[in-house]
Order: sequence, then C-alpha cells, then structure tokens
Amino acid sequence: MIQALLHGKLSREQANMEDLLTSAVFGRLGYMPPQEGLLPFLRLARDRDGNRLLADLPDGTETETEFWRWLTFDDAEPCEPDVLVKLTTPDNRTYRVMVEAKFRSGKSSESDSALVHPHDQLAREWDNLTRIAGADETPLLVYLTADVDLPADDIRDSIRESLDKRAGSAPTILWLSWRHLYDVLDPAKGPMHADLLAALKRLNLYYFRGVNAGMGTFEWRFQ
Repeated sequence: MIQALLHGKLSREQANMEDLLTSAVFGRLGYMPPQEGLLPFLRLARDRDGNRLLADLPDGTETETEFWRWLTFDDAEPCEPDVLVKLTTPDNRTYRVMVEAKFRSGKSSESDSALVHPHDQLAREWDNLTRIAGADETPLLVYLTADVDLPADDIRDSIRESLDKRAGSAPTILWLSWRHLYDVLDPAKGPMHADLLAALKRLNLYYFRGVNAGMGTFEWRFQ
C-alpha cells in the first residue's frame, strides 16, 4: 500500500481510507524492533491533562499486536477496534492497549440515551476493553487521529457517556496524532523508516517546522 501511495497509484477514496493507513503503519511497525518504532510512538500518548502514562516504557518491553479483533459480550455493545497491543515490560508490568485510529473521519457512533449500554464509539470500546483485560493488565484506550492537538470534545463526550452508564472510575483515554510518528522515525535506520516517513509527508501528517526561504546569502552595502 505504501509504495502505491508514494507513486500516486491510489484513488482519492483509497488514499483517504484509514484502514489502509492503519494496516500500512502498524504492519511495518510490527517488523521493526519495538524500541525503534512502536514503543517511542506509544510513549507520546497523553491524556486530557497532558499526562503521558506510557512515558516510562523501557526498551525491553515485549509487544503482541492484533488487528480488527471482533469483541462481543452479552452486557456490552460489540466493537471491532483497529489495533490491540499487549505490552509486557521486563519487570512484568502488563498493559492492554486498544487503538482506535482515525484519519479524515470522526467517531463512528455517538451517545444515545435510549440505549442501556455505552454507544459512543470510544465509550463502547472502553466497555469491551475492560472485559478482555486480565486482572493483572492495565487497560488503556488510545485515540489516534490526524489532529494537531488533542480533540478534547470527543474525549470528554466519551468519558461522560461511560460514567453515565457504568459505575466506577472514568475510562483512561489517551490521544496520539499520526503526526507524532514522523518525529519518532529515522531514515538512517532503514527503508521501512524511510517509506513510512515519505508516506506521512505525502499525507501532510507531520507538524509544521517553519519556513525555509532558500534565499542563500548576498552582499550589500550603503553608498
């Protein structure tokens, strides 16, 4: 997919498909040593208060990744998260991270007061995540978007929906931007890094870095 994107072979509709982007990015991250891609990317995820709850993930952390696993329980609305990642640190801390990836679309469902269980997409996914996370696993939901800054309204509404319909603590929702990945990758580390960087740049998924006027130097003097 990435080579087709880089050479302009995808239709406009295909280029906009977040599933293709998710597959291409996380598929390649899976072939890299975790400390070169996935771990530094996840370390940048932050909550509404700016806390990076995965900032101390050590390089020796083991990862297991699943794509589009269908989750269904009798007491929750079903969901199909884009990515599920199990993280196990060298000191045996375990995290179950669910990633909901968006590119040029918003949440697929909003809250519905007529329904018993959470219906807002992120609240619904948190509902399912807490059911698959083991007793010794810390559940974390990562909302991955193309935004420049945290989409506070989306996350606030999801937390409110969860609290309204489920007793207990608020869901732990972290935010990442696809743009953060651009700063994690290094073309000197090989073609997979270089391809991902080129794809992100083609899709304008990187943060503004100022203007290079390219004027060079010139000489002048007063008469």
